[in-house]
Amino acid sequence: MKSKLVAALMVVTAALLMSSVPAGAVVPYSYITYTDPSGDVESLGLSDPIVQSIDIVSVTVDFASDPMVVSLETAGAIDLESSEVMVTYTVYLDQVGDGSESTTITVSFGMASLVSDYGAYFDFDLPLEGNGTTNLSIEVEHATIDLSAHSIYDVYAVASAADYPSAWAEDKVNEGFGVIPPDDDVDDDVDDDDDISDIDPLMETPTDLNVEVTVDSVDITVDEGEEMVEVEMSAEGGTSGPVVGVAMTNVIYFEDGNVSTSDWEFGPVEEPRTTIFGMTFEMRFIGTGPEGNEDWSSWEYYMFIRAPKDLWNEMMNDTDGMGDVENITKVIMVVRVYSDEDHTQWNQGHKDMTKEFLAFLKGEDTEEEDDEGLPAPGLVMMIVPAVLIVASAVLTSRRKRQ
Repeated sequence: MKSKLVAALMVVTAALLMSSVPAGAVVPYSYITYTDPSGDVESLGLSDPIVQSIDIVSVTVDFASDPMVVSLETAGAIDLESSEVMVTYTVYLDQVGDGSESTTITVSFGMASLVSDYGAYFDFDLPLEGNGTTNLSIEVEHATIDLSAHSIYDVYAVASAADYPSAWAEDKVNEGFGVIPPDDDVDDDVDDDDDISDIDPLMETPTDLNVEVTVDSVDITVDEGEEMVEVEMSAEGGTSGPVVGVAMTNVIYFEDGNVSTSDWEFGPVEEPRTTIFGMTFEMRFIGTGPEGNEDWSSWEYYMFIRAPKDLWNEMMNDTDGMGDVENITKVIMVVRVYSDEDHTQWNQGHKDMTKEFLAFLKGEDTEEEDDEGLPAPGLVMMIVPAVLIVASAVLTSRRKRQ
């Protein structure tokens, strides 16, 4: 049950590959709709009006006109300003045709936001209508998700409500673009995280040694005030050779041999300091060479988060659904450089960040800490900054981009 709650709060799903054009999409892909029976919400401990408000009966994406309209119809009236529970509606768009989440549209706290692999990347102020009714609609300008170059092949939707930590509800339509088996097929007694390991990038073989990259430094600081917590993470390095692209990921290693890898972040990307839902976020991963942010002869990564202390403490203590966090043994940053636009020719460098995390989490000298495990609750939250955003309701998608 707790794993379902985490899923409802985090709204993080696996992007699985599909081998054909998805069923349900209507040629010429200007209008996609799915229906879902009412009364199929998985729930625990929430009132009927709340459950009905997230009981999706249809999801529709109409992009024949600009702006396109994303619509959700529910069995009960939608209350986006509820103080009783946290209610979230999320719509995932596949703009590639491979069953991956290219764009995520999230409605929560009375606001509609968007994260996309294309176009504007972030948009926290989408036009939204339907509060108090059974029809929720969001407008998205075509340019925001670069729709002229990346059409929409499929859609799936998730609605959730949670009164942390004991009550929750969730409904899904066309889950995983139709390729993820329903929860009924999964043994609830099995911890999925015990059996799933990501690919370790350090076990992959570089394909072009003419390009090189170094990760020279990583620094992490945490400043806890009476009401707010500020976190800064920075890294610097350099490259050589005919580099045309750079990406980075963080890798967590567990005692049982499993590996957890965050999604590859491709640069250059610069997200200015933005405050939403009480949390402030800034991130950049750019080249810092003399020719500008695409000159990767030198590079930097910077992430800043300011969060209310009560929210921070809640996240630091909430480790459910994050795997064997008490058995984390090592954390590394991997930066990969590419010599071709298709990202098939590459080399990589890395830096072990275990000591840095021990230093800021424990406040101790790390020279003799090499063999100790990490205090993982804080580590997991800091190693994947996107989790912090999700946990504070800036709900982002996991982007599978290689």
